[in-house]
Amino acid sequence: MKLFLDTAVFDEIKQGVDWGVVDGVTTNPTLIARAGQDHETQVKRICGIIGNVSAEVVSEKKNDILVEGRRLASWHKNVIVKVPMTADGLAAGKILAGEGTRINVTLCFSINQALLAAAIDAHIVSPFVGRVDDIDEDGLQLVRDIVAAYRQKGIKTKVLAASLRGPFQVSQSALAGADIGTMPFSVLTAMFKHPLTDAGLKRFKEDYLKTQEPKPADASAGVGSSASVVGASETRGSDEDSLDQLWADHATLASQLGLLERVADVIGGEDLPPETLRAELDRAYDLVAGKVLPHIRTADDLQRISAGHDYARAPVHPDHDQAEQLSSTLEGFRARVARGDIEGTPREIRRILYQLHALTRPHFADQGQSR
Repeated sequence: MKLFLDTAVFDEIKQGVDWGVVDGVTTNPTLIARAGQDHETQVKRICGIIGNVSAEVVSEKKNDILVEGRRLASWHKNVIVKVPMTADGLAAGKILAGEGTRINVTLCFSINQALLAAAIDAHIVSPFVGRVDDIDEDGLQLVRDIVAAYRQKGIKTKVLAASLRGPFQVSQSALAGADIGTMPFSVLTAMFKHPLTDAGLKRFKEDYLKTQEPKPADASAGVGSSASVVGASETRGSDEDSLDQLWADHATLASQLGLLERVADVIGGEDLPPETLRAELDRAYDLVAGKVLPHIRTADDLQRISAGHDYARAPVHPDHDQAEQLSSTLEGFRARVARGDIEGTPREIRRILYQLHALTRPHFADQGQSR
């Protein structure tokens, strides 16, 4: 699945291009206005560093959309003209596609609409995952259904999963078969992050630095052998001490998991002030990312070491992976809330918090029983 950025901020796009992971950009008049730039100037500037730049019409009638679409397409060869999922939008899109302009049919919310987009030979159709979720329907399932319908009939129109609000929706869109996923810059940056990556880099660096330390001269083979035995004994004792400390903290931390449900209930209240939403979200994220997930990983690692297992090769429980993905998604929501973008956010946050509680609670119980 190709990754697009849903932004008109040039510096964000430039960073994504420099990382080598971004293949395109989706813009609309709202994003251009937020960037504080002239529409034509900004689109041309973006097209200068990356291909596949969707620029959206604002006209509503067929003939007006034709005029505007041709103007947008004339700005640069990398422009893909975005038309709305309306009768006039598709009629104009059909003509523009016949003239060789690539068309992105936006605001798609059903399989039937996706079939209409394919009928005009649209280059892209854009189902909005997050907005479908906002009305208590399944946006990811919509992507799966459109992909299945297109593949069954050999349709070439590309499926672009739009309104992706966190890394979890990105990965699930890829698994659903989407050709493209478009997302805010904050979601793209969250995709780089994983606690095990950070822990692995830290350990590799520490091990490397140890190899650079000067080693004392070995007085005799016998003494060296004795020291090795003592060192192994001390290491094992240190692991056992760590486990003792871990389980001493375990009961207190396990009792705090109820905070996730309490925060979810608070966020579900009517007309929640933005500052309250931000504070509650920070509480939940700090618990999950700062305490719960590190605790579970440490418990796994120390138990494997104390049992003599090669913990570096042992598979991580799939629930832990999903919990970490959800934690990364929460981080993306923190960035959205911090900049005042809260449309549909409380509902998504509640769902994630309930999922996190359901995923982590059983593992805490299992760890306590195994001790």
